[in-house]
Amino acid sequence: MRSDEEHDKTHREIFKNIVTRLQSNMQEAQKKVERLKVTAESGGGLVKATMNGQRKLLKMEIDPSIFKINEKEMLEDLVVAAVGLAMESIDKQSQEILDDGTSLRYV
Repeated sequence: MRSDEEHDKTHREIFKNIVTRLQSNMQEAQKKVERLKVTAESGGGLVKATMNGQRKLLKMEIDPSIFKINEKEMLEDLVVAAVGLAMESIDKQSQEILDDGTSLRYV
């Protein structure tokens, strides 16, 4: 029979291994989040916002046809909508990646 001390040592080693693997998985997940890039659009594609995993706005595309109608408020609303959708998408994808990275199924 194994002594209690040996049993405790085995459990500590198992726990240490789990923690190490979780830390590694989390670091990998964070790197995946950093590499994320999404583009969201509003107004049927008239306005497109591209954002990265750090929620930094990388690019804003505005279809030139929107300037012909001279609707400043509509353009502002479309920009806000596109950026908001990009943020929501980044947040959702980031959370999914982080949830997977901290799951014990990878350990």
